[in-house]
Amino acid sequence: MSLGTILVVDDEKGFLRILQILLTKAGYKALLTDNPLEGLALASKHQPDLIILDDEMPDLMGGDLCVALKQEPTTEQIPVLMYSGSARTQNPEFIKKIGANAAIKKPCMPVELLQAIKQHINTQVGV
Repeated sequence: MSLGTILVVDDEKGFLRILQILLTKAGYKALLTDNPLEGLALASKHQPDLIILDDEMPDLMGGDLCVALKQEPTTEQIPVLMYSGSARTQNPEFIKKIGANAAIKKPCMPVELLQAIKQHINTQVGV
């Protein structure tokens, strides 16, 4: 049984593959895209239990995508975890402004990421 579905939006394909393996081994279903606009569509269509966003992506920054997700009635309640090496995602005021639930500095140890996921994933999963 899956612990929940996590959507990951990151423009680095190699990083997406690593996260897919990590999330799958931890018991989550992983939805992956390297395209922020596709990420917005996937979030609306699949209603994941958590969204992980990189900040520095071409076309649409992760922070802007987070704002769009939080303004959309179908996705506004989904927790968002910013996972980026971007300096601005380490600023609590920025995280609050974009509506993200938390930020984790990339890269980090896999256990740190999994702890953050467990802390922020919707508690209704599997109920």
